[in-house]
Amino acid sequence: MRDGAAFWKVVCGSGGVTAVRTLCALVSNKVLALALGPALFASVAQFQNLLAIGQSASVLGLQNGWVSLTAARRGDPEALRGLWKTGMRLTALASAAAALAFVLAALLAPLEAMFPGIPGSSSRAALLLAAPGLAFSACATVSLSVANGLSRWRLWGAIGIAVPLLQCGWLVAFALTGGAAAVPAALATQSVLAGTAAALLAARCGFSPRAWWRAARGEPRPWLEFAGMSLVPALLGPAVLMAVRVAAGEAAGWEAAGMLQGCWRISDFFSLAVSSALGVWILPRVSADVPRERLPEIVLPVLGRTVALAAAGALAVWALRGLVVPLLFSESFGAMEELLPLQLAGDAVRSAGWCLGLVLMARRRTKLFISAEIVSQLFYACASLALLPLLGIRGPLVAYLAENALYAAALFVLLRRVR
Repeated sequence: MRDGAAFWKVVCGSGGVTAVRTLCALVSNKVLALALGPALFASVAQFQNLLAIGQSASVLGLQNGWVSLTAARRGDPEALRGLWKTGMRLTALASAAAALAFVLAALLAPLEAMFPGIPGSSSRAALLLAAPGLAFSACATVSLSVANGLSRWRLWGAIGIAVPLLQCGWLVAFALTGGAAAVPAALATQSVLAGTAAALLAARCGFSPRAWWRAARGEPRPWLEFAGMSLVPALLGPAVLMAVRVAAGEAAGWEAAGMLQGCWRISDFFSLAVSSALGVWILPRVSADVPRERLPEIVLPVLGRTVALAAAGALAVWALRGLVVPLLFSESFGAMEELLPLQLAGDAVRSAGWCLGLVLMARRRTKLFISAEIVSQLFYACASLALLPLLGIRGPLVAYLAENALYAAALFVLLRRVR
């Protein structure tokens, strides 16, 4: 099969899973927008970003590492079991450390200042509930990644559909019965059923304690290389968003910060749709022993198709923004329509960075990838803070577009050095 046809087959094949995940994200977002309003929507986003940091830390940011390393060793069952044993030991330690950090945050952090408008007792309870919830989230993440790495597409699809459906149902049930006060607790615990179901499904492709319990431990170095590359964006990205959101709330008010959060949520939908297909396509192909000379012929066509796909999606959202904003949020988010063009332009450019970043990650170019991520996030934070007094709430959006353009250009140059 031609490479282009194969690419679109993977995109369309994963389209069902991505469609369910996207639909669940849309429903969850709509429920939050209706239940909270713009100001609380921005405040709850602070908790969501903190939860995202904990979830990434609980798996050491290794979801892509599980895919890539499993795919590389699936032809050697003994080595694969040792690899899984090492990965699970690291995940267990990371989950315990992340849980402890959340407990300490619940007891010691200034929660009213971190989450404006949310009662401190609700925030404290949510953080305590999130501590065990992180382990279930890790189960869901690892199970999905292993099924991807093994190319067990039916199980991958079953896990990929079951997890968001259960998480969405959990959140909706809490929000409908408990209102806005129940939202933080729902977010903290929404992976309980999902993680359990994912682990049970993953056992059907051989990924269970029986598979690795008696195996000899593998070499931890490959895991640590992926951890370094994954944790930096996974931890730094949400932390930067939290800082910029606080600055926007103080400069323009939390209602305006809610509009900015709405634009960022549109970006989350783009990330979900585009990065899902890229992860399935790129990681198994460039993480193997592919000669450097073949990388351009593999990567460049995918880069072009990815940007075209993202640009078409951005244009569609822009053209329908009068319908999209009230459909995804509520009438109180109408001011978002004026902000969306800048955000959508940044999303289209960002898709190129996703594609090239995955290549650097799969090839384990740790220093290059981490350096690019740190510089990119710091540039966005500094540019946002500098532009807020000049452009108001549009400042972070201009910074987002500039950051992604520079990031994609830098990775395109760095890709020539990948071996």
